[in-house]
Amino acid sequence: MRVGDWRLIFTIRTEERIIEIVAVRPRGEAYRRL
Repeated sequence: MRVGDWRLIFTIRTEERIIEIVAVRPRGEAYRRL
């Protein structure tokens, strides 16, 4: 594995985590309020 590949994987995982926090958490709180 090259350094560039590791950086790409790290970037993708970080983006997925950000999307998860932004998209899933507000939905979960909205469902709890209902």
